Amino acid sequence: MTHRTLVSWLTGTEDVTEVINGDACTTRLIHRGERQEVSWWQQAVICDVPGAFADCDLTAIFTLLPAIRRLGFEAILLRVFDLSTHRKGAKLPLLVKEAHGHDLKVLVRPTGADTQNLAAVDSPPLIDLDADSDALEAQLSAAYDIGVDGVDLGMINDEPELPNAEQRTSNFSATVNRLLAQLADLNSKVILTAEATRSNPEFYKHHLTEDWFHHLRDDSLFATPWNAAQLQQKIRVCFADHDSLGQAIPWRPSLGGRWSSSSRLRGVISGSWEDQATDSRYDAMMTFTSSLPGAIYLPFRGVGGEVWATSSYPPQLRFALGTDAYARFRRGLARNALQLRRRHGLGTATLAFVDNLPWANKDVSVHLSGKVMVVLNTSTEPVVVPVENQPLLYSAGFFDSSDEGTILEPETCAWFTPAPHQSIDTKNRKA
Repeated sequence: MTHRTLVSWLTGTEDVTEVINGDACTTRLIHRGERQEVSWWQQAVICDVPGAFADCDLTAIFTLLPAIRRLGFEAILLRVFDLSTHRKGAKLPLLVKEAHGHDLKVLVRPTGADTQNLAAVDSPPLIDLDADSDALEAQLSAAYDIGVDGVDLGMINDEPELPNAEQRTSNFSATVNRLLAQLADLNSKVILTAEATRSNPEFYKHHLTEDWFHHLRDDSLFATPWNAAQLQQKIRVCFADHDSLGQAIPWRPSLGGRWSSSSRLRGVISGSWEDQATDSRYDAMMTFTSSLPGAIYLPFRGVGGEVWATSSYPPQLRFALGTDAYARFRRGLARNALQLRRRHGLGTATLAFVDNLPWANKDVSVHLSGKVMVVLNTSTEPVVVPVENQPLLYSAGFFDSSDEGTILEPETCAWFTPAPHQSIDTKNRKA
């Protein structure tokens, strides 16, 4: 037997099994954190702003930049119709300059659209595998000239049932690598990002291993049911895939971003955690995701933002920070989570799952992100976290407690400073 605390295992190289009140719980190492400084995009929290922007829509974003930065975001993602415009008075270059003045990076996704389409605000298949490589290179060059910090290619439109699918995928990867080489030749700090589904594992693996995007997002979180074990399994697989290649991992918890009251426009996946989700569940998932090492794309409306379109034609997008009580609560929750994330270095932290804690049932996920313990309650019953663990953040607002500890209601997430324990048996299993 050896003696460690629940946190001190982080300096070791193995999982540990600990005896607490006669019960054996196991801390499973999933991801080893970074001990040296990393690039901004490897740990950034990015505000994903919905809408497909014409130049006139960008005016509404200017006034939001200070508030987005105060919330703790380090970058914003905008979807714009056209990157190639250099006409006098064009607003995108001005917006990029203004954002940089507020210490915000700017990522843009060229939609190529000629009319505003609010149903396409999230991730339609904007980039087909047969996309013109010259057009992509022109977009990247325009972005570089404008001064943006990243270009997002959107969802890669794989159609493996079509003829010559493998050749199409290979040609697309060759184009992506040319784009990345162009950035390297320019000594540019512009990053290239995209999204791919894991529904076809062979194609996903190809894009992950051959395309080498700075960020390759996937549907691991927003396609997973509201189930602790399944969420943990998806996270474990993501880290295993990305860590084995030395790649940064980007998380996207929500598909629709809940920016619209219409379920059709949210684009949620049937059976996912977001399908028929309550506000409480949504807040819990945003809090849970904010604790994960890597980069995170959080939706604007999920942090108290509002989006609507004018009745004029063509309609114009308008943005604001909500002023009702719930919007203010959601904004405060996001600000506190991102402040704690930065203070505790969670973006580059080690992550481990803690199994078989005597107070946590099978539908409760417990993980250590650095020295912060995160508890997600996907069960239908309240959970009492022992009083020795000091609460830091609760997705439902104010903590409730009993003599035994802190009460977590169903569909909530909380962060704690974990209590130290003793009696740890190092005969253990690998992650």
